[in-house]
Amino acid sequence: MRLSGPAASVRVRAWSFDEFTAVVRRYQDMVYSLAYHFLDNVGEAEELAQEVFVELFRKRPVLESDEHLKHWLRRTTCHRAIDWLRQRARAKSVPLDELPAAPEQAAEQDPWLQARLRRAIASLPPKRRLVLILRYQEGLTAEEIANLLDMPASTIRAQLARTLAWLRLKLQVHRREGHP
Repeated sequence: MRLSGPAASVRVRAWSFDEFTAVVRRYQDMVYSLAYHFLDNVGEAEELAQEVFVELFRKRPVLESDEHLKHWLRRTTCHRAIDWLRQRARAKSVPLDELPAAPEQAAEQDPWLQARLRRAIASLPPKRRLVLILRYQEGLTAEEIANLLDMPASTIRAQLARTLAWLRLKLQVHRREGHP
């Protein structure tokens, strides 16, 4: 199903069950993957993905194209994941788990460094982690992330630079303290 032309926004509001099922099938892997990268828990990621699609069906936002739909799904998934992490942190019954990250080549060759990098990324505040995930795991540009989060691209680039510098420093300090 392609959403295009003048009737596109009307058509989204009038999805049939089969059309909605096709949308879920098309985007479920993207939504689940993004949720899992945040939550690092299969069950929670599945539940969050389901909530996103339920919200899509209930609200049926006016969308003009497939790209708008994809953007809405990413944005909603990110916001819900951040809310989920905040609730998890407030409850303190479940600690923030390690988040698998797309490590640099050196980390890929060194299991210790890869594990250390994952722990460092897991310790980032949710919004900084979100920007890092969108850039390095989802492959979005700074401009795409800025559009998704309603922030200036320069802010995204600066945040990425600060986060990467912090991660490098954290790994260097750990090595200087006598760890391999």
